Amino acid sequence: MPASAMTGASPEYVLRTYINAVQAKDASTLGQLIGETSLAEIPFFKPNRLVGQREILAAHRAAFSAIEHFAFDLGAPLQDDSHAMVQGTLAVTRATGEIQKHLLGIVIENEGGKFRRLSLYADARDIRPWSDRTIL
Repeated sequence: MPASAMTGASPEYVLRTYINAVQAKDASTLGQLIGETSLAEIPFFKPNRLVGQREILAAHRAAFSAIEHFAFDLGAPLQDDSHAMVQGTLAVTRATGEIQKHLLGIVIENEGGKFRRLSLYADARDIRPWSDRTIL
């Protein structure tokens, strides 16, 4: 969907587009979903609370370079007028071949076809952030 058409996109569409962009490591599409005041909270990233397109895209690009493959296995999303959420698993394959699987939930607050807030919930206590280059 072109950026101009994203304005009327449903919360579920924005959520699915985000998931597909991450899985495809597609920073261009991801950039269309992020506004200048968007907030993303992702426990795997360092820092894990990011504000604005520049910070959010930089963190995702770092993850894209650290992770060879992202594979989401998610249930059916739920949505209301401005929110969508989904839960399931995310398996990531690192460049080393190591595979990690995480239970997660993703919530998006939609505003004009961009996410105003994206929160990814996962238990990240046992791993270091994907963007922490000292372990790659």
